[in-house]
Amino acid sequence: MDTIDLELPPQLAGFTPPGNFSRGPVFSRFEELDHANFHTETAVFTTGAEVILADHALLQHDFPCLSDERLEMRHPELKVLEGEVRKMVIRQRIEEWLLRQCCFVSENQASQARVNTKIPVSGEQVPVYRPLLYGRATIISLKHNRDALGWPADPGFEDEDGLLDVKGTGLAPGIEPRYYNHGNGLLSLEEAFREYLNQQLTQAIFRHSTSKFETLPTYAVIRLPFDLQVVDETNMGPAALLVRRAHQRPLNPGGLPVYQTDMQLVQLEAELLLRHYGVTSCNYVTGVKVSKHDGVFQVRYGEHEVRHLNEDQMKNLEEVSQIKDKSLYFEGVNIQHTRDFTLNPPHLTIIDFGSFEVRDRFTDPILSLVSDRLLHWGGSIWPHFPNYPQPVDSIRVPFDIWGDNTHFWGFEVGLKKSKQSTLCYGLARHLQNGTLTRLDAANILHAFLSTATGRIG
Repeated sequence: MDTIDLELPPQLAGFTPPGNFSRGPVFSRFEELDHANFHTETAVFTTGAEVILADHALLQHDFPCLSDERLEMRHPELKVLEGEVRKMVIRQRIEEWLLRQCCFVSENQASQARVNTKIPVSGEQVPVYRPLLYGRATIISLKHNRDALGWPADPGFEDEDGLLDVKGTGLAPGIEPRYYNHGNGLLSLEEAFREYLNQQLTQAIFRHSTSKFETLPTYAVIRLPFDLQVVDETNMGPAALLVRRAHQRPLNPGGLPVYQTDMQLVQLEAELLLRHYGVTSCNYVTGVKVSKHDGVFQVRYGEHEVRHLNEDQMKNLEEVSQIKDKSLYFEGVNIQHTRDFTLNPPHLTIIDFGSFEVRDRFTDPILSLVSDRLLHWGGSIWPHFPNYPQPVDSIRVPFDIWGDNTHFWGFEVGLKKSKQSTLCYGLARHLQNGTLTRLDAANILHAFLSTATGRIG
């Protein structure tokens, strides 16, 4: 990690993804999200954060207060600027706005330094909203920020509001931060980069396929001024915020559909489409492993052995898994999406990309997960079925660039990490060490993205 050797084609240095984001819906008031279960808590402002990348066109589309005309009201110097200089200053003003609106962490998170280094905070506090199952994310209201902090509204826009869904803001009151996955309440910069890449990649796939599927747009990735750490105080790299469009979550607990409903079928449709491009939402967290040795049947869900089922339930699983004296692994579909969806035509908007992976080939049964069946078992698609999908060579994401285990572009973290993960980890570390600038990091991310989207435009 002392040196960096980037072999980037010169024509990719200024690459930016197409501004082909989902047009809506765009919610401006928290009540519009229709969250039945949520609580309001206090968040504190953390100083010294940095915007690593932002979608300025999307932000101006979703927030009228960021239009050129409104920015000129607050920053009269823009009126005399022209051309690229004007564009650059407008971007700077938008990013300053992002930092002031987004960089809040929960009081609970800021009160400890067990899973993170000390969080620098100012005395500014705002109310934020945490819907049910928002473990490390909160929703921020522009109007409530303005009211709490005494910021003046633009003349004639005193009631204007807007919402930001921010991931990585810390845990709710009364929950102790722990070191297990997601239990620390934070998002690493490496994770934020991975989610951004996967969201952009998935949107490109949906655009190429001419399907009605969409992805929830990302507004920005922000590096926070503190680091994650583990119990031995080993530094794990910078913390980050992933800023997204506010959205309505499904009414089903955990986002799982009821068996034999349109929601189950449309999730499966999305997964099958992605697999033609070599992409899957499945990973170890939602996988089910069944094994039978010497007549003893065992089940694991994710990383945990299943011990709470009775004899009849275990026999039921043994039958539906069709297992003999061997082991089988079922890949659970992990398509998380907004509340709005249709089956005819298939349409949904995916909201989370942390589990997404690129594969060279698929070999295991696909398991459709549901909320109302034993062990969420909603039915499986076996590799020998005619509709079992494999990557199509002419459109697939290149596995040798996105999925292979090795060092990549001068970044190396060892085995068991895909090239995508290696790149994201390396970028985060170099930003932390000051050996890359934010512009370097954004250009490298977008150059890497182009290696996948070049085939599909």
